[in-house]
Amino acid sequence: MFNRGYGGLDMGGVANAVQGTFISLILALLAAIVLVILLYVLVLPKSKDGKLNGFFQWVHNYFHMKKLYIESVLRFFFILNTMFWLCFGFFMMFAGKPPIITGLMIMVVSFIVNRLLFEFNMMIILLVKNTMEINNKLNNKGGDLAFADQSGFTEKFSQAATAAASAAASAAANSAQSNNAPAGQAPAAQAPQGQAPAAEGSAVCPSCGKPVAPGTKFCMVCGAKIS
Repeated sequence: MFNRGYGGLDMGGVANAVQGTFISLILALLAAIVLVILLYVLVLPKSKDGKLNGFFQWVHNYFHMKKLYIESVLRFFFILNTMFWLCFGFFMMFAGKPPIITGLMIMVVSFIVNRLLFEFNMMIILLVKNTMEINNKLNNKGGDLAFADQSGFTEKFSQAATAAASAAASAAANSAQSNNAPAGQAPAAQAPQGQAPAAEGSAVCPSCGKPVAPGTKFCMVCGAKIS
C-alpha cells in the first residue's frame, strides 16, 4: 500500500535506491581504510623509494607530490582557451553585423589576458616547486650529516678500543715479567715518567728503583741492601 507516493512516485524504488547508496558508502569507506593501511605499510614509506616496480613506484611518487600535475593541466587549458578566443574573434570578423574591429579586439585582448593569467599561475607553481626542491635538498643534506656523524663516532670508538687493547696487552706483559722474576727478589720498579734512566755502569736499588753509586751496600733512599 506504500509503493505509490505523491504524483505516482514509486516510494519502494526510492527506498531501495537510498539503501543501496548507503550500503555502497559503508563498503567504500571500509575498503578505503584497508587500502590506506596497505599503502602506508607497503608503498608510502620513504625507505621504499626506488625499490618498487613501475606502478607502485608511480603511486609512491603520486602521493608524495614529487610532480605537480597542475602545471600540465593549466598549460592545456591555456592553449585551449587561447585557440578558442582566437577562432571566435576570427569568425566574428566575418559574421556580417558586428564590425571587423570587434573580432580583431577579441583576438588581441584574449591573447594578452590569457598569457598574463597563465604566467601568474606559473609563478605560483614555480614558487611551490622551488620550495619543495629546497626541502628535499635540506632533508638529504641532513641525512648525509647524520651518516657522517655516525661514521666519525665509529672511527673514534675504534681508536679508543685499540688504545684500550694495547694498554691491556702492556699490563699483561709487565705482569708476566714480574711473575718470572726469581723468588725472594722484588721486581725492579719502573722509573717514573720523565725521569732519565740510570747511567751505564751504575747499580739500581731493587726496592725503590733509584740509581745508586757502584760499590754502595745500602740504598741512600729507602735503606734496602744492595746485593
